[in-house]
Amino acid sequence: MILFIVELNNYAYNRFMALTAEAYELLEREFGREKAKKILPIIENIIEEERRVIKSHVKEDIRDELLTKGEFYSEIKRLDEKIESTKVELKTEMYYEFKMLRFMIIGLAILEIIFNKNTMEFIFKMFGILK
Repeated sequence: MILFIVELNNYAYNRFMALTAEAYELLEREFGREKAKKILPIIENIIEEERRVIKSHVKEDIRDELLTKGEFYSEIKRLDEKIESTKVELKTEMYYEFKMLRFMIIGLAILEIIFNKNTMEFIFKMFGILK
């Protein structure tokens, strides 16, 4: 972007110089050499002032569009905080999901023991209650 502005500035300067030469020739033909020498600097000053105004407007527009360092770092900090809060939420959610899974496995094991005679007999034999 800056390279583009520099190239545009060089082009504008070269074009300005060509127009200045043409303007001087025209003024010299129309008003004579002395009046042309007096008029041309006034025109050049007007054009130069307008160029400065346009340049300052372009700088302001570019500055308004770009992020400052502070804005960049504050946005990075905000995103880091959001990531950390999401991590905490996920860890909490996973903890409760695993807790529920444990209860379900224990519940299934209890149901297996209660409703399956072979499992009950096996457990009783293990503990020596049945022979």
